[in-house]
Amino acid sequence: MAVANYESAYDRFPRRSSESGLSWRVELLPFIEESKLHEAIDHSAAWDAASNTEFHKPVPHGLKCHNREDSSSNTQLVGVHSDNSFWRDEETTFDDISDRNCDTLVFIELDLPDVHWMSPNDVTLEDLIELLERDGRLPSLHSAGVLMSFADVSVRCVPHEKITPEFLRAIVSINGGEIIDP
Repeated sequence: MAVANYESAYDRFPRRSSESGLSWRVELLPFIEESKLHEAIDHSAAWDAASNTEFHKPVPHGLKCHNREDSSSNTQLVGVHSDNSFWRDEETTFDDISDRNCDTLVFIELDLPDVHWMSPNDVTLEDLIELLERDGRLPSLHSAGVLMSFADVSVRCVPHEKITPEFLRAIVSINGGEIIDP
Protein backbone atom coordinates (compact mmCIF):
# COMPACT_ATOMS: atom_id res chain seq x y z
CA MET A 1 0.00 0.00 0.00
CA ALA A 2 2.81 2.38 0.90
CA VAL A 3 4.37 2.16 -2.58
CA ALA A 4 1.01 2.85 -4.26
CA ASN A 5 0.35 5.78 -1.92
CA TYR A 6 3.81 7.16 -2.66
CA GLU A 7 3.08 6.99 -6.41
CA SER A 8 -0.21 8.77 -5.86
CA ALA A 9 1.48 11.56 -3.90
CA TYR A 10 4.52 12.05 -6.18
CA ASP A 11 3.30 10.78 -9.58
CA ARG A 12 6.10 8.18 -9.57
CA PHE A 13 7.36 5.30 -7.50
CA PRO A 14 10.31 5.87 -5.19
CA ARG A 15 13.67 5.53 -6.87
CA ARG A 16 16.02 2.72 -5.86
CA SER A 17 18.16 5.34 -4.15
CA SER A 18 18.13 9.06 -3.56
CA GLU A 19 20.83 11.35 -4.93
CA SER A 20 22.64 11.09 -1.59
CA GLY A 21 22.37 7.30 -1.56
CA LEU A 22 19.44 6.55 0.74
CA SER A 23 17.26 3.53 0.05
CA TRP A 24 13.73 3.55 -1.33
CA ARG A 25 12.77 2.16 2.08
CA VAL A 26 13.71 5.51 3.66
CA GLU A 27 11.45 7.31 1.20
CA LEU A 28 8.52 5.10 2.19
CA LEU A 29 8.75 5.93 5.90
CA PRO A 30 6.00 8.60 5.87
CA PHE A 31 3.70 6.07 4.21
CA ILE A 32 4.19 3.46 6.94
CA GLU A 33 3.51 5.79 9.86
CA GLU A 34 7.18 6.68 10.39
CA SER A 35 7.10 10.40 9.46
CA LYS A 36 9.13 11.51 12.50
CA LEU A 37 11.93 9.12 11.63
CA HIS A 38 11.82 10.26 7.99
CA GLU A 39 12.15 13.90 9.08
CA ALA A 40 15.03 13.13 11.47
CA ILE A 41 17.17 11.39 8.83
CA ASP A 42 19.74 13.56 7.04
CA HIS A 43 18.57 13.27 3.43
CA SER A 44 21.57 15.22 2.15
CA ALA A 45 23.95 12.54 3.45
CA ALA A 46 24.54 8.92 2.55
CA TRP A 47 22.90 6.18 4.58
CA ASP A 48 26.19 5.32 6.32
CA ALA A 49 27.23 8.92 7.02
CA ALA A 50 27.92 9.84 10.64
CA SER A 51 24.77 12.00 10.71
CA ASN A 52 22.62 8.94 9.97
CA THR A 53 24.22 6.20 12.07
CA GLU A 54 21.93 6.83 15.04
CA PHE A 55 19.01 5.66 12.88
CA HIS A 56 20.57 2.36 11.81
CA LYS A 57 18.97 0.19 14.52
CA PRO A 58 16.43 -1.13 14.83
CA VAL A 59 14.76 -1.60 11.46
CA PRO A 60 11.48 0.36 11.49
CA HIS A 61 8.51 -1.81 12.40
CA GLY A 62 6.90 -1.68 8.95
CA LEU A 63 10.10 -2.76 7.17
CA LYS A 64 10.88 -6.00 8.95
CA CYS A 65 9.55 -9.48 9.07
CA HIS A 66 7.69 -10.05 12.29
CA ASN A 67 9.03 -13.61 12.44
CA ARG A 68 12.37 -12.02 13.30
CA GLU A 69 12.57 -10.18 16.58
CA ASP A 70 16.24 -9.15 16.63
CA SER A 71 17.28 -5.52 16.65
CA SER A 72 19.68 -5.70 13.72
CA SER A 73 19.86 -3.03 11.06
CA ASN A 74 19.13 -5.49 8.25
CA THR A 75 15.84 -5.58 6.44
CA GLN A 76 14.13 -8.48 4.77
CA LEU A 77 12.25 -6.31 2.25
CA VAL A 78 14.25 -6.02 -0.93
CA GLY A 79 13.63 -4.73 -4.40
CA VAL A 80 14.74 -6.76 -7.41
CA HIS A 81 16.70 -4.76 -9.93
CA SER A 82 16.92 -5.46 -13.66
CA ASP A 83 16.61 -3.39 -16.82
CA ASN A 84 12.94 -4.28 -17.09
CA SER A 85 11.92 -4.31 -13.43
CA PHE A 86 9.96 -2.10 -11.11
CA TRP A 87 13.32 -1.02 -9.64
CA ARG A 88 15.06 -0.15 -12.90
CA ASP A 89 17.38 2.85 -13.19
CA GLU A 90 14.73 5.25 -14.45
CA GLU A 91 11.65 6.81 -12.96
CA THR A 92 8.71 4.41 -12.94
CA THR A 93 4.95 4.95 -12.65
CA PHE A 94 1.91 2.73 -12.83
CA ASP A 95 1.63 3.77 -16.51
CA ASP A 96 4.96 2.05 -17.22
CA ILE A 97 3.62 -1.32 -16.12
CA SER A 98 1.97 -3.01 -19.08
CA ASP A 99 1.91 -6.47 -17.49
CA ARG A 100 -0.98 -7.16 -15.16
CA ASN A 101 -0.32 -5.51 -11.79
CA CYS A 102 -1.08 -8.82 -10.09
CA ASP A 103 1.82 -10.34 -12.09
CA THR A 104 4.35 -7.57 -11.37
CA LEU A 105 6.67 -7.85 -8.37
CA VAL A 106 7.28 -4.73 -6.28
CA PHE A 107 9.42 -6.23 -3.52
CA ILE A 108 10.14 -9.55 -1.92
CA GLU A 109 10.81 -10.61 1.67
CA LEU A 110 14.07 -12.55 1.91
CA ASP A 111 16.43 -13.55 4.68
CA LEU A 112 19.51 -11.76 3.34
CA PRO A 113 21.83 -10.78 6.17
CA ASP A 114 23.70 -8.06 4.28
CA VAL A 115 20.93 -5.68 3.19
CA HIS A 116 20.88 -2.69 5.54
CA TRP A 117 17.46 -1.02 5.64
CA MET A 118 18.83 2.46 4.81
CA SER A 119 21.23 1.27 2.11
CA PRO A 120 20.30 1.50 -1.58
CA ASN A 121 21.62 -2.04 -2.05
CA ASP A 122 19.02 -4.63 -2.94
CA VAL A 123 19.33 -7.66 -5.21
CA THR A 124 19.47 -8.16 -8.93
CA LEU A 125 17.40 -10.68 -10.81
CA GLU A 126 20.64 -12.53 -11.55
CA ASP A 127 21.42 -12.63 -7.78
CA LEU A 128 18.05 -14.23 -7.09
CA ILE A 129 18.40 -16.81 -9.82
CA GLU A 130 21.90 -17.67 -8.59
CA LEU A 131 20.61 -18.10 -5.01
CA LEU A 132 17.75 -20.26 -6.24
CA GLU A 133 19.97 -22.47 -8.39
CA ARG A 134 22.65 -22.79 -5.71
CA ASP A 135 20.37 -23.52 -2.74
CA GLY A 136 17.30 -24.98 -4.45
CA ARG A 137 15.09 -22.26 -2.95
CA LEU A 138 15.19 -18.62 -1.99
CA PRO A 139 16.15 -17.74 1.60
CA SER A 140 12.89 -17.12 3.45
CA LEU A 141 11.87 -16.80 7.07
CA HIS A 142 8.72 -18.78 6.25
CA SER A 143 8.67 -22.52 5.75
CA ALA A 144 5.67 -22.40 3.38
CA GLY A 145 7.25 -20.09 0.85
CA VAL A 146 8.35 -16.52 0.12
CA LEU A 147 6.26 -13.42 0.78
CA MET A 148 6.02 -11.21 -2.30
CA SER A 149 4.37 -7.83 -2.80
CA PHE A 150 2.82 -7.11 -6.18
CA ALA A 151 1.79 -3.91 -7.97
CA ASP A 152 -1.90 -4.62 -7.32
CA VAL A 153 -0.99 -4.05 -3.60
CA SER A 154 -1.43 -7.74 -2.81
CA VAL A 155 1.02 -9.73 -0.73
CA ARG A 156 1.18 -13.43 -1.45
CA CYS A 157 3.12 -16.31 0.01
CA VAL A 158 4.48 -18.06 -3.06
CA PRO A 159 5.31 -21.72 -2.35
CA HIS A 160 8.98 -22.61 -2.72
CA GLU A 161 8.23 -25.24 -5.37
CA LYS A 162 6.56 -22.65 -7.63
CA ILE A 163 9.60 -20.36 -7.65
CA THR A 164 11.72 -21.14 -10.70
CA PRO A 165 14.08 -18.94 -12.74
CA GLU A 166 11.33 -18.55 -15.36
CA PHE A 167 8.80 -17.53 -12.69
CA LEU A 168 11.23 -14.94 -11.29
CA ARG A 169 11.95 -13.49 -14.73
CA ALA A 170 8.21 -13.20 -15.40
CA ILE A 171 7.23 -11.47 -12.14
CA VAL A 172 10.22 -9.11 -12.14
CA SER A 173 9.42 -7.87 -15.66
CA ILE A 174 7.02 -4.93 -15.81
CA ASN A 175 6.24 -5.24 -19.51
CA GLY A 176 7.16 -8.68 -20.81
CA GLY A 177 3.57 -9.77 -21.40
CA GLU A 178 3.82 -12.80 -19.11
CA ILE A 179 0.72 -14.15 -17.41
CA ILE A 180 1.37 -15.82 -14.08
CA ASP A 181 -0.77 -18.80 -13.14
CA PRO A 182 -2.34 -18.32 -9.71
